[in-house]
Amino acid sequence: MKKHQTNTDEEYLKGKKIAQCGDFCRVREQLSKEGLLETNESFIRKKYKGFFEGENFQPEDNIWITLTILGLYDTATLEHCLRTFSITKNIATKTLLGPWGARIVLKEYIEEGEVSLRDLFVAALGHDIGKIILPVEILHNSLTDEEMNRILIDMIWRGDNVEEIGIRIGFTAEELSHKSTEEIVSRLYERGMRPVNIVPLSEAFSDSRNPGLLATLKSRGFSEKETIKNATKIHESEGQKIFEELGEPIVADLVGHHHNYQKHSENELRHVMRISSLKSHGEEAVFGTYNIIKIADTLDSLESKRPYKKGMSKLAALAELAHQALTHRIEKSICYLWINTEYTEITEMMRLSGINSFNDTASVETIEKFLSQTEQTFDRRMVDR
Repeated sequence: MKKHQTNTDEEYLKGKKIAQCGDFCRVREQLSKEGLLETNESFIRKKYKGFFEGENFQPEDNIWITLTILGLYDTATLEHCLRTFSITKNIATKTLLGPWGARIVLKEYIEEGEVSLRDLFVAALGHDIGKIILPVEILHNSLTDEEMNRILIDMIWRGDNVEEIGIRIGFTAEELSHKSTEEIVSRLYERGMRPVNIVPLSEAFSDSRNPGLLATLKSRGFSEKETIKNATKIHESEGQKIFEELGEPIVADLVGHHHNYQKHSENELRHVMRISSLKSHGEEAVFGTYNIIKIADTLDSLESKRPYKKGMSKLAALAELAHQALTHRIEKSICYLWINTEYTEITEMMRLSGINSFNDTASVETIEKFLSQTEQTFDRRMVDR
C-alpha cells in the first residue's frame, strides 16, 4: 500500500520543468532522485481516477508512472491519450454494424491473436508518450495553416528550396515562379498535404520567433532543415523505444505502428486480426490491430480544438475519417464498421427527436458515398460467426 502523498504547486512545477528535458528515462530518474515522482503520481491518480470508473479497466502502477510523466510534460496530450483510450475501447468492445446487417465485435478477433485487450488499451493510453522528445513549443505550434502558407509562399518568392517544394506539390521550379498563392495552396491540399509537410523548422521556429528553440532541437538530434511534420513523426518510434524499455514488447509494437509512418504492409505486421466476416473478394481480411488506435487517435484529433484549428462536430469528423479512408490514408474496413455504427446511431437519434434532415449535407454525402462504395468491396459469401 502506497503512503499517501500530497502534491504542492511547487513540486508540480518542478516536475513539469524536469519533464521538458526530452528523454523519458532521464525524466523518470530525475523525478525519482528529487522525490517528485511519487507525489506527482499521487496527484495525477487523484485527478484522473474518476476517468476509469465504469471502464472495467485500471492501469497498473508502471502505467500510472508513464501517464504521470506524460501529464507533467503536457496536460493536453495526456487528456488526448485518455480520450483515445476511451474511443479505442468502444471500437474494440462495442457490437459494430458490418455489411448487410452483420454484427461484429472486434475484441473476439483481437483475443484470437497475441494482443490482449489490456495491451491494446495500454497502447492507446500511451500512444503519444514519444512526444516527450519534442519541445512543447513544437507540440503547441500556434501558427495557423494560413500563416504557414504565407511562410511557404515567402520561401518560394525568395527562391529557397524551390525545386524540392516543387517536387513535393507537383510543379517544376519554373512553374512555381508563375503560380499564384491560390494555385499553390490549392495544389497542396489537392495532394492531401498541409504546409507542415513542407515548411522546415528553421522557418516556422526561427530565433526571432522562438529564441533558443532551434538550439534545443539540434541538441536532441533534429536538423533545422527537417519539416515540422517529419520532426513530429519521430514520436511514434520514440514511443516504441520507451515501451520496449518498460518491458512491454506488444504494447511497444502497437505504439510503434499507430500512424504506420514506416508504411509496413499487413504481411509484415506481427500483431494482426483476421476477420472472416469482412472478406474482400473471397480473401480473408487481415488487419493490423494498431488500426483501431489509429482510427481512435484520428477521431479525437478531428473533434478536439487545437491552437491552429477548431474542433469538428461528430458528423463532420466521421465524414473526414471517411474521406481519409477513401483516399487510402487510413484503413477502410474498420473505418466502415465504426462509421456505419456511429452514423446509424446518429440518424436514429435524429428520427426519435423528430428531426428529418441534417444541416451538414456535405458530410452526409461523404459518409454515404463511403459506406456505399466500401460495402461493394466485401464478399457477399462472407462467413458469419
